[in-house]
This record gives sequence, structure tokens and C-alpha cells, in this order.
Amino acid sequence: MGVADFSMEKALGSGFRVITRNPAAIGVWAVFYLVVGLGPSMLLMPGLGHPMSADPQAAFTAISKMMVWMPFLWILSLAHAAIAYGAVYRAVLTPEDGRYFYLRLSRQELWLGLTLLVMLVLFVAFTGVAAIIIGVLSRSVPGVVTFLAIVGALAVVVWLALRLSMAGLMAFTERRFVLMESWTLTQGLGWKLFGVAFCQVVIILALELVVLLPTMLVLGLTGAFKGLAEAAKAGHPLAYPLPVIAAYLIVLPIFGALMYAILGGPWASIYQQIDGPRAEAA
Repeated sequence: MGVADFSMEKALGSGFRVITRNPAAIGVWAVFYLVVGLGPSMLLMPGLGHPMSADPQAAFTAISKMMVWMPFLWILSLAHAAIAYGAVYRAVLTPEDGRYFYLRLSRQELWLGLTLLVMLVLFVAFTGVAAIIIGVLSRSVPGVVTFLAIVGALAVVVWLALRLSMAGLMAFTERRFVLMESWTLTQGLGWKLFGVAFCQVVIILALELVVLLPTMLVLGLTGAFKGLAEAAKAGHPLAYPLPVIAAYLIVLPIFGALMYAILGGPWASIYQQIDGPRAEAA
């Protein structure tokens, strides 16, 4: 096992280094986000109707159709995450391997996707059990106890997520299913990992203010929101105003590509620092 320590500054700067060193890859990742991340839901929407339709029956029909397609969208979202973050991991761990702008669908992505799927199932199961227990408690204990139980459950979820945060990276680099090995690798690093995650939240909020807030202001000034509400009320999603369509086709994909790097880069850097020899060998 590598040295159980890492530089938070180096980790947090990793995502930005991926962006500045690979501007062409960011552009390709934006197209990938548009096609795979946004594309399926945009293509399905016209045939589903709109859940915000003024007609209750039409809204119910749209929601029912959406539920039928949800398993497909979930699987596609998992594949999307594995390929996108696999590209970021590759850009950090093996920057010289830039073929196809780091985007691949290989054994590495498959093992990463499987590990992410198992982790998702475990967290959903834990959350469901915790919700049931808290729901039962809320009927017989004071509200403050219920509140503390909710805070405690959230703290446990965050703690588990941090301790298992290297599982996907280990699965990606070692080409096998990994879960509890991450627990050993992150021993003694919980607070530093939490610090990285907290800083990422701050960075994302700042980026939203820089990118999304001006976009929202432009959409508001051009009256696009009014047209969007009218289209949603009428149940005609293809009648969205042009500024809204432009935001979907340009702003959101670029923002999504930046998020890949900012969210994935630091964790790849942490893994490289605390388990460098094995990461490089893999």
C-alpha cells in the first residue's frame, strides 16, 4: 500500500490542470455530454408529452411513459458516468494516453461501472433502511431526536462515501471489482477527503455563479422563461424558445464537461498520491 497521505492543493488543482492542458478534450467531452447525457431525454421528450401539462390526464400519461423508460435512462446514465469519469481518470493517471480524447469503452470502464452500480445499490439500500427507521422513530420520540437521527444518518452516508471513494479508481486501474479495499486505502484520511469534497462543492457553486447565473439572466431578459412556461403548460416541449435550446446545446454541455474534470480530477490525483506505485503499474 502506498503512503497514506496526499496534498489537498495538488488534488484540487488536478481538475483545472486537466482543463487547461486538454482544451480540445473538453470540447469533445462537451459533445459527449450533449449526445449521451442530454440527448436521450431530449429525444424521448416529444413522444412522452409533458408532466407539467395543464391537462391532468396528459400529465399522468407523460409521467407513466417516463417511468417505463427510467431503467433504460438509469443504465445509460451509469455508462455515461463510467466513460466520462474514466476519461478524466485516464487524463490524470496516464496523460500520455490521449487517444480518442481519453474517451474509451474498455474493460476499465466496465469494471468502473460495475463498482459504481454496486455502490449505488448499497447506498440506496442504506438510505431506505435509515428512512424507515427514522420514520418509525418520529412517531414516538421528540422532534429534536428525529432531527439528530437524520443528521446522524447523513453523516454516516458521507463518511461511507468518503471511505469508499477510491473504489471506482481502484477498479478502473486494476481492471477488477473493488469495494472494501478502498476502506483500507483511505484509513486515517477521512477529514482530508472531506476537506477536498467540501472545496469541490464551493468550486462548483462558484462556477455555477460564473456560468449558469448569467445564462439564467439572459434567458429571463429575453423572455425565454415565459415562453418555456407556456410550452410546458401546452405540453409541447419542441416549442421551447430558441435561447433555451441554445442553452441546452451549448452552455450545459460545456458546463458538464468542466464538471467532469473538476469532480473527477481531484480523486484521481488523490489515488495517484496515496497509491502511486500500484496506480502507475496498473
